[in-house]
Amino acid sequence: MTRLVTQDPRGKARTGLRAILWPGALLCMAGLISACGLIDPDITEFRFVTEDKEFTIDTGNWGLSGEGKFPRIPCDPANDQCIAASMAYCTSGENAECTASCTPANSCQVTVLASLDSEIKLSEENEFQSINNQPLARVSVESVEYQIVENTLEVPSPVLDIFVGPLGTTAPSQLDARPIGSVDSVEARTKKSWTAIEFTAQGRDALRTLMEGEEYKSPFNVIISTRLDIVEKDPIPSGHVRVGVRITASARPGF
Repeated sequence: MTRLVTQDPRGKARTGLRAILWPGALLCMAGLISACGLIDPDITEFRFVTEDKEFTIDTGNWGLSGEGKFPRIPCDPANDQCIAASMAYCTSGENAECTASCTPANSCQVTVLASLDSEIKLSEENEFQSINNQPLARVSVESVEYQIVENTLEVPSPVLDIFVGPLGTTAPSQLDARPIGSVDSVEARTKKSWTAIEFTAQGRDALRTLMEGEEYKSPFNVIISTRLDIVEKDPIPSGHVRVGVRITASARPGF
């Protein structure tokens, strides 16, 4: 049987019940700490994988029109003639914003900015049911992985940037959105099995901040965002790509 030994402020060792109950457990017994759930003593660290989150990037929601290749639309950077001309091919759609501009080659281009978000509730994951609402310490983010489940795009998929942020963060332009990595482009109609992203410099820290301590009890958002520039002679994209994302991490319950 292991006997717990602690040090009191005067440097003397304390053993037995007084040591075990000093100081937090005494406060629990007195009712002064509200969240004094008991932790399974066998749990020193646990590993968890979030539920797969799927995002469907569908060009049908981008307000694109026309088929074949994007035509040459002459323009002058000094005026806004691209707006009226290019809007015949692109209007802002669901979860997407479409703009037009004049390139240095005096030809109009269309730019689509699209983003999707999905909520993660760590406290509802199965692995968290055994820690009795305790805070998390020493969170280590092992990986963020993606897979391309379905791909009907007729063109190479655009790079998809992954962001995280508190609940309510739905676009990369928001102040709380933090970039953590990207989904690489793949060829038309190509799928891809689970692949780990390459983290940005602050990517792991951004995720850890949303999980550590009491933070895991609050849901947070994962955001997928992409930018697609369509210029003269580019094929007008059609189809969709469905991407799954999951997070693997480990942590120790307690302070």
